[in-house]
Amino acid sequence: MANIRHLTGLRAVAALIVFISHSANEGVINPIFGQGFGKIGVMIFFILSGFLMGCLYLNREPGFFDIKYYIVARIARVVPLYFLLLLLSYFIYNFIYTEFYYSISYLELLVSLFMIQAPSVFWTIPVEFQFYVVFILFWLSFFYCGCKFFLPFLIVVTLPILFLYLSGSHLPNILPKYAFSFFLGVGVSIFYEKIIYSDYSIFFDRYGWVFLVLLFVNLPEARSQLGLNFGSSVYVKTWLDPISWTLVFCLFISCVCSSKSLNFLNNPIVQYLGRISYGFYLIHYPVLYVLKGFLMPWWLIFLAAFTVTILLASVSFYYFERPLQKMIMLKYSR
Repeated sequence: MANIRHLTGLRAVAALIVFISHSANEGVINPIFGQGFGKIGVMIFFILSGFLMGCLYLNREPGFFDIKYYIVARIARVVPLYFLLLLLSYFIYNFIYTEFYYSISYLELLVSLFMIQAPSVFWTIPVEFQFYVVFILFWLSFFYCGCKFFLPFLIVVTLPILFLYLSGSHLPNILPKYAFSFFLGVGVSIFYEKIIYSDYSIFFDRYGWVFLVLLFVNLPEARSQLGLNFGSSVYVKTWLDPISWTLVFCLFISCVCSSKSLNFLNNPIVQYLGRISYGFYLIHYPVLYVLKGFLMPWWLIFLAAFTVTILLASVSFYYFERPLQKMIMLKYSR
């Protein structure tokens, strides 16, 4: 069930949402598509990650070699490109071009490499990695105690950010701030068969496209201008917004149920973007930042940035990410 093609297509949708939002933030397209819309794409990435981990591992016994394989697989998939781009960005910004978009100091580099926090679009990777670590504990508790500890486990993971929020302190980009999005996906993986064989699956099969359309209508900036947000901060009006989460979750469930109304997500082009979405996500912003300075029509800048990012992400995927991933898995997962 972890190989549902619709979910690869949904990953492409998430990457496209982030790209559109950042294009708006950089003034390439209408600002109405920025100011928080990209967070919707990250929501999708996080819920997909939780679902995938649940599907791949919760039906296995968490023995030593299984946990070792899990750790090696997660490191091999996420760390190499993240480390490479961090180090390149630090070197370029500090020694070659001080106007480079990813402005990373030595302290920020260290904090990022240790998966504590990271600047710019890199911020999601430490959060994801922290989830991978916590998931091992959940995997153990789930195997030995079942799903009765699901909610208490989530509450414990989330408590640190609740204390900070109630105290009025700054909310750092760490796992407790976003844990619910990952474990929403984990929860769906636990009840996967009940969901796809329920009477409601017919509804999601027919109307999945509606949730996708509404996702592009429910723009945080548009709602801000109309005074229809539930809060003033970006975190509250995106990550804690019930309307956004309802649409994201319903679209996700539609893809889990392989909704026929979303069969276009199985298009080879969409599937390709979904496969290279990790590199696309990490690479796109510097490309946008550079190309927006050219004297070209906005639509040409948008298409050029999208095309160049696809090309760079493809090179990264086929000549760096995948070969290194195979090498690490072969060497350390035995």
